[in-house]
Amino acid sequence: MVVYLPLSAESLQHWASTGVLGGRHQGFTVERDFLEAIGLESGEEADYNILSLASLDAAQVYGKRLVAVVEAEAESAGSLGRVWVEDPKFKNVLSLFVGEEDEVPDLAGLSLEEAWDSASCFFAENDMLWYEPGEWATLI
Repeated sequence: MVVYLPLSAESLQHWASTGVLGGRHQGFTVERDFLEAIGLESGEEADYNILSLASLDAAQVYGKRLVAVVEAEAESAGSLGRVWVEDPKFKNVLSLFVGEEDEVPDLAGLSLEEAWDSASCFFAENDMLWYEPGEWATLI
């Protein structure tokens, strides 16, 4: 399954250096509940929206939009495409995305759903840049 995994720069450095991101991590994937919630069918637009959601989570938790797209087994973690990934391998990373902005809106104390509503215009106006996994060091 393709999982969009929000990261900190420190986590990315550790993951790329050791080859495994030990433990259980929350990510996002395009699942039926997510598609129903946003009123889309699977496809490019759904992928873009799940990337946006993962980047929002990264901004909310780490203060920077940094997301790895990784092929991994995952189990459902609730609504909005949330999943749990256990010990993902860096060799399975398909791509990396980082927000091009220097600052993100203050999302402290907001639920993911509230943050999505609050910051949707910001994220729509600020694209994410795509990187290959081998370029990870340029992102930290």
